Amino acid sequence: MGYSRLRRCFEEILATADIRINGERPWDMQVHRDDVFPRLFAFGSLGMSESYMDGWWDCEQLDEFMNLASAYIR
Repeated sequence: MGYSRLRRCFEEILATADIRINGERPWDMQVHRDDVFPRLFAFGSLGMSESYMDGWWDCEQLDEFMNLASAYIR
């Protein structure tokens, strides 16, 4: 599955939590590397945490991002 397809799938998941990829709100996920998407699907919350620490994505208001996303990302 290509990065763009994985991104669309993840965008749909995040949309249910009112989070946008590269959106303008402080809790929106800012993606710096498209490699993040296969990692998220392969390793779930661990992949999300590790890719954040690796600088592949960030978020201005990480606490609110995690609050919103926690019900949808395991």
